[in-house]
Amino acid sequence: MDKENKKPSVVIEATDKYGDVLKADMTQHESRRKPVGYVEIYEVDKDGNKQLNGKCNLVVYQGREWIAQRLFAVNNASVTATTHDQFISWFGVGSGGADVGDPLNPDAPENTETDLLSATLINSSDANCSDDGYYHPFDSDTIEFEQDVDTDSRWLKAKISVTLGTDDANLLDTGDSLINEAGLFLASSKADGFAGPFKLFARVTFASIVKDSSRSLLFIWYVYV
Repeated sequence: MDKENKKPSVVIEATDKYGDVLKADMTQHESRRKPVGYVEIYEVDKDGNKQLNGKCNLVVYQGREWIAQRLFAVNNASVTATTHDQFISWFGVGSGGADVGDPLNPDAPENTETDLLSATLINSSDANCSDDGYYHPFDSDTIEFEQDVDTDSRWLKAKISVTLGTDDANLLDTGDSLINEAGLFLASSKADGFAGPFKLFARVTFASIVKDSSRSLLFIWYVYV
């Protein structure tokens, strides 16, 4: 084929700039909820629910690697921690979210974290919990989907609820426990007694809350997409 009849090649390159847009949006609108995740914590008592805290969570690198695999239903050979057949299915709490000397000032989660820093035993005698009582199921198998008014009322967020009752997450020796971190975990099953593995998807830290047998805590976790 001579040069006059040869058609030029056309290269089309598509790059997802969502991360850059989201980063810019987070910088400009810090007071708004972002499409990443948000956790509300309530004390449940006879007079109703009293909100104790509300914080944005961090979806860690491990969780984001899982999202990419889940989207295409294929495992990434370079990723060994997570697999595409896992899903968000378990909840855990811990006491490693704030320094002992400053319990009301939590340390920010980091992208490289793969677990809670100091997991708290939730309930070893509850058959619904897993791994000897360290992982708690969601309150319902039904995930609630809600419209996000900040994104033209699109159905872009899912609501997960977990209640820690009066028998949950209490230290046996003192009768109370400081809770200042929580996480959502990936697993390949949500059946009672599932042995794992459990992989951290997202983590949140907050000012320490005293957890004892006189109070229940309700965690409402919004996952944005």
